[in-house]
Amino acid sequence: MGLTVKKIEAATRARNGDRMVDGNNLYLRLGSKDAKTFQVRTEVDGKRAWISLGRFPKLSLADARTLAGVVRSAISQGTPLSRVNAVLKLSCDPLKVPDLLTDPANAPAAAPDTAVVVPSFAEMATRWYRQKRGSWSNGKHVQQNWNTLETYILPEFGALPVTEVRRKHIITALRKIWVEKHETAQRTLGRVRAIMELALLEEIIDVNPAQFDAGVAFGDPRIAKGHHGFLDPSRMHEAWCWLQDVSCDEDVRQAAMLTILSAKRTKEIRFLHSDHLDLETAIWTTEAGLMKSRRPHRIPITREMAVIFDNMAMLGRDCGYFFARPTKSGVISENTLLALFKKFDPAITTHGFRASFKTWSAETDKSHTATEFALDHRQQGLEAAYQRSDMLEARRVLMAEWAAHVTAGMAPRVLRDL
Repeated sequence: MGLTVKKIEAATRARNGDRMVDGNNLYLRLGSKDAKTFQVRTEVDGKRAWISLGRFPKLSLADARTLAGVVRSAISQGTPLSRVNAVLKLSCDPLKVPDLLTDPANAPAAAPDTAVVVPSFAEMATRWYRQKRGSWSNGKHVQQNWNTLETYILPEFGALPVTEVRRKHIITALRKIWVEKHETAQRTLGRVRAIMELALLEEIIDVNPAQFDAGVAFGDPRIAKGHHGFLDPSRMHEAWCWLQDVSCDEDVRQAAMLTILSAKRTKEIRFLHSDHLDLETAIWTTEAGLMKSRRPHRIPITREMAVIFDNMAMLGRDCGYFFARPTKSGVISENTLLALFKKFDPAITTHGFRASFKTWSAETDKSHTATEFALDHRQQGLEAAYQRSDMLEARRVLMAEWAAHVTAGMAPRVLRDL
């Protein structure tokens, strides 16, 4: 899906990231103070380069698309970048640029090449290392700085252009050592931040992707060492497929699927009551007495959850407690779900799926605030003072994307079809 004028007008860097893609190597670069610049991505001597065409709205979307084709054609025919940039400084009119590029009499004098040849992360790391090593007096420390990058980072994303390094790449690389080699991982993250800061200072990137809350991304290593309840987000679909066929009580299967999709605490699932659901508005509201925060908690009902609720109706469980049992509590026990999940992987816990959701959210650059509301985590300080909405509509998108990641298009089996 390409760009539209409405999308461009509504876009912000905080919401949409550094660049938005239109197609055919045309992008919209989102800068500070709402600056929006059309750019063409090309290659110079085998290395990626970006050519700025002009700013929106002075350069319209339609003209940017036409101009992008003109520039791509000129580059493919061997026109020097310096000449292309000089012409674009003179005019961004797609009707004039071809003549300026082809007619020497009209062409302006070639200016210094202003296209940014984007270095790879490895090249940027080398540049940073050479700048810094003279200030390090300890020879062992000098070598350690490079060794950790060479061991843990460069094999993961060293070949990527530095403009394409994202938070998820850094988190994925460092999670492997965050618990067992925590101090090394922290120092390595600091080095990656410094490298990206150099790229920021040289105006190659606009945002440092290594500036994030490590506690949110990786969790507390002391807790992680104490219990291994977490299932890596990359294995969520594997667990989902396993749940479809494992031998167990049918209502327990439905509860397990709901636990994963909703990222709710076990107690909130066990005591799910028909009064909590408004299927017309697709809102699930858990009463305050069941919540750790002691306040009601709303979450959006996804299509996959709706199938589960329909399945529970087929089982005769759509009135009162969904997961009722003739026990003192009146519902399934906490260990019922735990025992089922441990059949899949003895190391995981039911609560660990909340950590899986939070990690996936951090890796894929989802809204931190929306994620915290989804998990019913308390807002702190000024954030709590100014946040008046629970971001329910934003969380509809968030939870739908989580469901898509988990199911990969495999919806829960509809019991009425069996």
